[in-house]
Amino acid sequence: MSTIPTDPPSANAHEGVEMLLPWYVNGRLSAVETAEVEQHLERCSVCRAELEQCRALARTLHQQQSIGWQPAPGHIERALA
Repeated sequence: MSTIPTDPPSANAHEGVEMLLPWYVNGRLSAVETAEVEQHLERCSVCRAELEQCRALARTLHQQQSIGWQPAPGHIERALA
C-alpha cells in the first residue's frame, strides 16, 4: 500500500489562515472556513501560537468591556460648561 505525499501548505494558504484566526476565536467563520483553519492548526505550530495570542487578546477585551466606561470625576460638568 503506497501513500501519496502531500505538499506542505503554501505561504498564501498559511497567511490566509493566519488572517482568519481572530474570527475563528470569536466564532464568526463559516463551517468550511472553520474546518480549513482547524486542519491547518493541526500541522502548524506558528499558527497555534498565534491562536493563543488571539485568545489572550479576546479575553482581555471581554474583561475590559465588562468593566464599562466611567467618566473622570467632574468631566461631565466641565464638558457641559
